[in-house]
Amino acid sequence: MQKSASDQIAELGKTHQHAIQDLRQTMEQKSVEAEEAHDQHLRKMRDEADTELTEMQQRHKEALNRHRRDAATELESLKAIHAQQTRESEVKLAVEVAQLKQRHEAQTLELQQAAETKLAT
Repeated sequence: MQKSASDQIAELGKTHQHAIQDLRQTMEQKSVEAEEAHDQHLRKMRDEADTELTEMQQRHKEALNRHRRDAATELESLKAIHAQQTRESEVKLAVEVAQLKQRHEAQTLELQQAAETKLAT
């Protein structure tokens, strides 16, 4: 038995509606899958960025510690140089003071002798 044209049209309409409904469902599913994939990609990128940031912070911390150690070593070296220079300066000053005292005593003695000579004459 053959179907009438209107039955065929109605059947084609139903088939068309089912195809549209299937396509909508497929599109919605694909949209949800794409959103999930995008969210997963963003989480992965965020995790990678967090890991990289943590590694950079660790490297930065290590570099700061190296700089602190280097600065502390340099400071100790400068303190030692300063102490040595201070000792050398103190020795030079002590020598100069001793020489000045000797000259002063010699000049004082000369003046006393000259005064005594002058008084004796």
